[in-house]
Amino acid sequence: MSDTEGSFIYSFLRGRRNVVASQKKLEIYPETWNHLCHVMADSLYTVYWQGEKHASGEVEEGTFYLNGSLIIGQEQDALSAGFLPEEILRGDISQVSVWNRVVKASEVRAMADCLTNGRGNLFSLDTSPLELFGPVVEVMMDVGDLCRSQPYYVVMPEHRTAAETFKQCRSLGAKTAVPTTTLENAHLLDTLSLFSDTCSNSVWKMWLGIVDEEEEGVWVDVSTNTEITFTNFKPPYPFGGTALNCASLFEDGFWGDEICSNYKCAACHHRRSDYLYLRGLCFQSEHETRFRVEGYLGGRPLFRGFYDRAIMWDEVKHRWLLIIPSVNSTLAWVDIPDTRSYPLGHQHWVTEETVCGKGHGANITLSLSPCASHQFMCASGDCVDSQLRCDLRYDCDDGDDEDDCEIIVLNRGYRRHLPPVEAEGSLLKLSPSVTLSRFTDINDIKMTFAIEFHIALSWKDGRLNFRHLITKKKNTVLGEEEVARIWTPQYQLVNVEGGQVQVLAQAVALTTTNNVTFPHHNDVIMDVSYPGSHNPLTQTRQYTGKFICAFELYAYPFDVQLCSINIRLPQAYEDYVQFSDTQRSVLYAGPKELSSYIIYNVRLGEVKDGGWLTVEFELHRRQGVIVLATFLPSVLLLLVSWATLFIKLEALNVRAIMSLTTLLVLYTLFSNTSRTLPATATIKLID
Repeated sequence: MSDTEGSFIYSFLRGRRNVVASQKKLEIYPETWNHLCHVMADSLYTVYWQGEKHASGEVEEGTFYLNGSLIIGQEQDALSAGFLPEEILRGDISQVSVWNRVVKASEVRAMADCLTNGRGNLFSLDTSPLELFGPVVEVMMDVGDLCRSQPYYVVMPEHRTAAETFKQCRSLGAKTAVPTTTLENAHLLDTLSLFSDTCSNSVWKMWLGIVDEEEEGVWVDVSTNTEITFTNFKPPYPFGGTALNCASLFEDGFWGDEICSNYKCAACHHRRSDYLYLRGLCFQSEHETRFRVEGYLGGRPLFRGFYDRAIMWDEVKHRWLLIIPSVNSTLAWVDIPDTRSYPLGHQHWVTEETVCGKGHGANITLSLSPCASHQFMCASGDCVDSQLRCDLRYDCDDGDDEDDCEIIVLNRGYRRHLPPVEAEGSLLKLSPSVTLSRFTDINDIKMTFAIEFHIALSWKDGRLNFRHLITKKKNTVLGEEEVARIWTPQYQLVNVEGGQVQVLAQAVALTTTNNVTFPHHNDVIMDVSYPGSHNPLTQTRQYTGKFICAFELYAYPFDVQLCSINIRLPQAYEDYVQFSDTQRSVLYAGPKELSSYIIYNVRLGEVKDGGWLTVEFELHRRQGVIVLATFLPSVLLLLVSWATLFIKLEALNVRAIMSLTTLLVLYTLFSNTSRTLPATATIKLID
């Protein structure tokens, strides 16, 4: 069985799903044989896949009754009844056998390796009589053919240059055919036989996916950029020279070199695991979107869906049709100006019937490409990695990857003036991060400090989805127009001195790429998205401003000043938006030692109100300069004045002059020092 996660083995014993069923993902592709074996030994149940033990476990003991109807290729919901068309096996089945004994692991391995047929002694598809119903075809084949696989080639009968051919095969999720053995070369020639007359009237029939442009005579596979080891040139080929850099297949199977600008047919080599996705319809599962290039209809390749859908060429009206083969019904059609092209990439189809709720004649946009969900599909159908989307570089040939690069996707009903809410309707918590860059001035007279700093506020908005996020640099900046479309927090710097604050720079960015969501399997626009509930937005503003600080100068010059930057949310945010009391941080990135102060204890203040944020720091005055410039001269002058007391009274003039001079100098020194301090009514120790 298959689901959105892949293919798994589910087994049912006596009408109940077996708990031993393995949850290991299986690689199952169309047109490939797979060997499956169920072995029951009493209560031990073992499943073998491709000859290897896949799962094993205990099951309830019971009897395996042989009194029912064995129906192959159709699920029965009742005894030989309850048949549904959608429960038919659409494929081939072989080597169905039942034994009345436990089959050994070595026997299972030999059957999976096509070393033995392994016919069961109770039932064998080879020998037991069968009753056929419906368009069932029996074919006899060698057991060894079940383990042999030939390259799957699809001829493109349109004439193209070599470069156009290489690109077309790549757009189909394949590579231009390059045989690696004589057997593969014969198989390619046999595939070409259907279009031998259509491709060319000359002996040069088909392009091969090799060139020798880099080094003469060294033929390189254009898909892998590696030198090939098998060639089938027929003398006198290759002629060589700078003009003959491509190779083609002759009608007799030999190769020859020729000019790359000629027009020829080609064949694409499709791996069995390759398929295309048809997006834009209303398929219920991702498997329904899968298509393979399989067979031909209308003289051109047929795109067959895994389910009952196909895309075929209408050779009468020269347009592509989306059909339901089982009822021979046309759902939609598309005209492509270049009739050599295929319906790849974005195409505008016209409905013939009601399709996904759209009536006859409606226009619908469908896309067909090999792009997986983690890739971005160019308008042409080419695939690029989703990380190359909107990276300021053209990665699609048509530049389509640099269109529609808006990052924000608004949910329906988004209101910019309403703040987002946390889970279960709780108020929004803003996570603040403050970085103090440098102090530009500290003024003791005005009791202010000037500083440059950053304030970053982070929050989550579950109403938003984001696209085109940068995962390598971990930083995606929103443009001004996009910022204007969403809610962003507002706040006020409270203790600004005279409104002297300036915003130097501001930005809103995303720094995470969590919970990536790949596009739905029906989405034509293949952009991955990131939910806003898991990827926080961060608003960063760089300020320079002057702030007030109430200096306490009693202990000057041995004082310590506690200053702060106070941030307040608007009153309208009350009960809706608050600062987080847990997810917050502060950092001082400047020099710790300034000319007059040393910065200590930079911290966030205690949370008393969720609408306030306080950044605190201590200014420790550097006393050394002040002691040398004030206290030391004062002490020396006092010593001089005291020395006058030892002068004899007879020299009264000398004593008086020295005392007065000392007093005047002391007063001048005090006056100069006082001018560097704010005038206060309180006494300071310096006084």
